[in-house]
Amino acid sequence: MDTSAPQTIRLQPADLQAKVLGNLLQRLQAGQIVQARVLTDSLRAGDAVQLRLAGETLELRLPLAVRTGDSLRMQVTAVNPRLELALLREAPAPQPSTPQSPLQSTRQSPLPHTPQAILSTFLRQWAPQQSGQAPLLASLHALNQPGQAGAAGLPEPLAQALQRLWQALPTPSQIGTPEGLRQAMLGSGLFYEARLAHPAPSARTDLPQDLKARLLSLAEQLRALPLQPRTQLPRGGPATAELPPPLPNTSPTAQPRAPATASAALLPASLLLDTLRQQVERSLARLVIHQLSSTEKPDEVSQPRWLLELALRAEQGIDIVHMRLERDARQGQGDDEQAHTWKADLAMDLPELGPVHVRIVVRGQDVSTHFRVDSEETRQRLEDALPQLKGNLESRNLQVHSLNCRTGTPPDIPPTAADGPWIDSHA
Repeated sequence: MDTSAPQTIRLQPADLQAKVLGNLLQRLQAGQIVQARVLTDSLRAGDAVQLRLAGETLELRLPLAVRTGDSLRMQVTAVNPRLELALLREAPAPQPSTPQSPLQSTRQSPLPHTPQAILSTFLRQWAPQQSGQAPLLASLHALNQPGQAGAAGLPEPLAQALQRLWQALPTPSQIGTPEGLRQAMLGSGLFYEARLAHPAPSARTDLPQDLKARLLSLAEQLRALPLQPRTQLPRGGPATAELPPPLPNTSPTAQPRAPATASAALLPASLLLDTLRQQVERSLARLVIHQLSSTEKPDEVSQPRWLLELALRAEQGIDIVHMRLERDARQGQGDDEQAHTWKADLAMDLPELGPVHVRIVVRGQDVSTHFRVDSEETRQRLEDALPQLKGNLESRNLQVHSLNCRTGTPPDIPPTAADGPWIDSHA
């Protein structure tokens, strides 16, 4: 008898709103195992608790106490004539009556609570929740256009928060200077908690402008509003729906602008609120994964590495620049910055050019820049602009080692010793 089989507790969400139930029935099938994230605390078994499951927020009574942020493993046991879920809990393994090998003992013992194991757990919990920022940014753009009355039906504090987030996004001209780019990266949300722990003199004015601070404020306001019946909405098109999580050993992804969902400015207030709630939660989850993927492994001497996204506000829409910055561990020794090689990988999908991937390598005063694009037309346009780029780099006392543009898929980023298998992204 296999005593490690999961104990099954059946849940019957009979009180679900009709539209929520309909959406779940479209997305779930019998036998499927899903992860649910707990949104509210439950101090004792039997209390009602809110869960996030398959893109829907629902309220259930669980036979155990849970805390906000917990991840529950559930199995769909039936969808007809009613939806039934099974909460899977691992039964404790009995004490062995016969001697075991070290390998068998390790399999039955809990994972060690090391910082690396904790980070890996967090990545597994947040990865299913994430999606690209493009749908939220498209909604922001639509709601902040002159003459649009879509935000008029929103609660005033929420409408003001959306407007402040829109205004806080950097523009292409603002990141055109070294200081402007530095400020945009600092405010990208990646360093929010670090800046809270070690505030600079300007923190009182700078931190409220941080992207994560803005998203957290929006999420808090949206979560406090009564839940409304929802209509199943697309996640921003195939490119956004299938956007992989930004794990430590992955390359940046070129992300096109997402069309505003059914023209967000024209949606009824209740549907707009639900749309914004989903988009903000998914964007926050993706930002958290960027932070976790940029965390140094505590058991290794790892090189600096940051994965982040910059959303750039323009008149016609908002473009996303996905980037990975790292210092090459295979080059240079000691603290001399001139001896180290820095690499920057950037990916963007611009309306005029399509997907563009850029790799920049800097060592001392030497710089190499390589572009990869999809079409021959785009390659020719960038090729014509390379002499001007070369002149701009040399005017900043940089020696251009190589500069080219090619068509085709960019090469994968080779894993370093610091990458390691944080989680299996194919699981």
